[in-house]
Amino acid sequence: MFVYAVDRAAAGQLTVGGVVLVIAALAQMRDSLTASSEYVGLLAEHLLWFRKYHEFLDAEPRVSSPGEPKGLPRRLDIRLDNVTFAYGDGQPVLRNVSLTVPQGQTVAIVGENGAGKSTLVKLLLRFYDPTSGAVEVGGPSERVDLRDLDVTAWRGQVAAVFQDFAKFEWTLRENIVLGGEVEEARLAEAVRHSGLSGLLAQVSDGLETRVGQSFGGIDLSGGQWQKVAVARALYRDARILVLDEPTAALDPRSEAELFRAFAAASAGRTTFLITHRLGSVLMADRILVLKDGRILEDGTHEE
Repeated sequence: MFVYAVDRAAAGQLTVGGVVLVIAALAQMRDSLTASSEYVGLLAEHLLWFRKYHEFLDAEPRVSSPGEPKGLPRRLDIRLDNVTFAYGDGQPVLRNVSLTVPQGQTVAIVGENGAGKSTLVKLLLRFYDPTSGAVEVGGPSERVDLRDLDVTAWRGQVAAVFQDFAKFEWTLRENIVLGGEVEEARLAEAVRHSGLSGLLAQVSDGLETRVGQSFGGIDLSGGQWQKVAVARALYRDARILVLDEPTAALDPRSEAELFRAFAAASAGRTTFLITHRLGSVLMADRILVLKDGRILEDGTHEE
C-alpha cells in the first residue's frame, strides 16, 4: 500500500499530504494488529489455565466416601492393623505398623525426619488409604474401618495443626473461629491454652486486631502465627487433636511449653503430638519412637 501511494504521488494522482495520511493509517493498522496478536496470545494462555482449572475441579479425589457410609462409633479408639503405606510406586514409608490408641490418651510420636510421623497422621485423617492393612476406629464391639465412614464426618472429628497452615488477613477472632459460631468462653480457653494471651496484652483492640499488612493490620512472627493456628484447632469441637511438628517456627523451649499447654487443653480428647525432640513430650501418656517406618519403642518417657 505504501509503494502504491508513492507511485500514485509520482504520477501526480496523490498529493504529499495524501501520502502522509496513508503512512499514518498504516501505522495505526500495524499497532492494532500487534495489539490483536497480543490479545490472541493472552487468550490462548488463559484458555490453557482454565483447562487446568477445570481438570482440577473434575479430578477424582484419592479417597472418597462409600455409597452407604456407616455411622460414627460412640467411642473413638484408634487401631492400626498391620498398616503399610507407600506414596505412588515408591518405597514404603510405613511398614507393618500395628497400634491401638484408647480414646482420651495423649500420644507423642517421635522420630527423625523421614521416619513416617506425618504420614501416620495423614492416614489417621484419611488423606490417603493404606497400601495394605487397615485403620479402624471404635471400641472392641463397634470397630469400623475408616474407608467405611463418610470422609467429611470423620474429618469433622479431628483438628490438626501442621507445619504449613493457612494465614488469613482477618482479625484474630476471625482467624480462630473461621466463620463458626462464636462461643466466648470456649474462645477464651483456646486463646489462653495456645499462648496468645501475651500477644493480646500488647495490642489495643484485642481479638478485633486485624493481622496482615495488606489491609493495614499488624504483622505477626512465625511463632505468633503458630499460636493462632493452635488456638484455631483448640476452638474446634473435635474429639481428636493433632499437633504436627511446630518446630519450624518455635525454639525447643517454646515447643515444649506449647506441647504442655496443648496437652492440658485437650484433657478427655485423644491427642497426638508429633516431634523429633524426645525432651519436648515429657507430659505425654505414651511415646512412640518411629524409625524407617516402624515403631521401635512404645512406652512412657521414663521407659
